[in-house]
Amino acid sequence: EIGVRLVGSEMCIRDSSDNWQFKASFNDYQILSESITLDRQPYQSLPRIDYSWFNNDNTSALNYGVDSNWSNLYREDSITTSRLDLIPYIENTFQNSYSRFTPKLAFRYTNWSFSETQHSEIKELKDSRALPIASLDYTLSFEKQFADGSLNTLEPRLYYLNVPYENQQNIPLFDTHELTFGSGLLYQSNAFSGADRQSDANQLSVGLTQRHFDDSGVEKWNVTVGQINYFEDRRVQLDDSIETRSTSPIITEANYFYRNWKVSMSVHWDTEIDK
Repeated sequence: EIGVRLVGSEMCIRDSSDNWQFKASFNDYQILSESITLDRQPYQSLPRIDYSWFNNDNTSALNYGVDSNWSNLYREDSITTSRLDLIPYIENTFQNSYSRFTPKLAFRYTNWSFSETQHSEIKELKDSRALPIASLDYTLSFEKQFADGSLNTLEPRLYYLNVPYENQQNIPLFDTHELTFGSGLLYQSNAFSGADRQSDANQLSVGLTQRHFDDSGVEKWNVTVGQINYFEDRRVQLDDSIETRSTSPIITEANYFYRNWKVSMSVHWDTEIDK
């Protein structure tokens, strides 16, 4: 509904090298309908700067780097902010011909510098957050070669994520939304887009992916089935609710590739309501 009542525009500059990536962008929106109230209008990024540095050493199993973002977020007659989000990380990959195991430790520090606070409904604003993020990622890979030269792989995957809880209700929501559940969310460290919420987690994702490659090594299709098992309630939400379910819906996702085209289909089965 909102998508057809506003028009977004972006101007960006990108650059990259062997061990860094840079992007600076300006995002603006034109509101086309008066029915979109102020609290539903998106913030402008004036600008948003993303910079990532990584060691890029293909001879080493140890990888480290930092992802950073600085955004100046503006909306008329609203609280505004300049926000710094830093995520340094270190990971080590152990692998052989049939398996891959990657423990990873990251630390997320976010700082908000608020302006126009008279428009805020939150009286005591929280201006910083610091959280460790730990994960274990284990994948097996089984291959079957066919007579025509094509190849099938079967890839079971386990992903454990642990992020401690920190109360974030005193942080306004600028550009943060809950991510739509899909196969990508099985192996992500945050259930929210943007930097205004970092989800707490003590969970294990279980997934299985089958891929098919043609005789030239090009992937033609894949199918993924997976589910997240939660060992604790999720207390970080967009509102003051608490998510208590012990498992996510079961996701089945299929992708078919043809030249520059991709066709995708996904089905969710919610075991708690049996549909």
